[in-house]
Amino acid sequence: MLVKRCARDRRHHRLTGAFGPHGRYAFPALTGVSVSKGVCACEARNCNASAVWSGNGSGVTMLSMEAIGYVRSSYQDTKAIPQGLGAKHEAEGILEILAEFEPGLADIEGFSHLYVIWAFDRSEGFTLAVTPPNDDRPHGVFATRWSRRPNPIGLTVVELLSREGPLLRVRGLDMLEGTPILDIKPYLSSLPPEGLRRGWLAESEARTKTKS
Repeated sequence: MLVKRCARDRRHHRLTGAFGPHGRYAFPALTGVSVSKGVCACEARNCNASAVWSGNGSGVTMLSMEAIGYVRSSYQDTKAIPQGLGAKHEAEGILEILAEFEPGLADIEGFSHLYVIWAFDRSEGFTLAVTPPNDDRPHGVFATRWSRRPNPIGLTVVELLSREGPLLRVRGLDMLEGTPILDIKPYLSSLPPEGLRRGWLAESEARTKTKS
């Protein structure tokens, strides 16, 4: 995990060292050998916040991203999130955008659905070949939505139900409570359904129907 949030207040504490404002995430484009750490400026005894990034001192590109808000979800554990073939994501919750970014929500009410880009902040390390819960065969991590990725970024399409200031009530959450939000974009698609391919998912569904 690249960043651990402050045990006392994830929004207002700052990290010193490798990162600046608390809530920033760094994604290394290349893996190195040295490690640099930052410690939370709150100095609380029970605070375990830290920032960690690795680099070899040369040729390493660090991409720093700041959380624009956090997910308010009923999911406290990944085991509670529906997974596998036919899983439906109908849970409602709140996208709580930080006050300094609220002006960026202007006119968002006109869209029915949104892309939410977020960080797998509780995932550690990565695997390039994975067996997802909706298949019994391995696939490349980039052909799946697996959480343990080289850059731990998640993408979810949600339905926008309403907005109240910096709070967006949405349906379709598949994220844990407190998940950092990196960006929001309106969902737009000009591709006709017949032009889409579902890859190994379609094959897995076909095998499941054959077995049943």
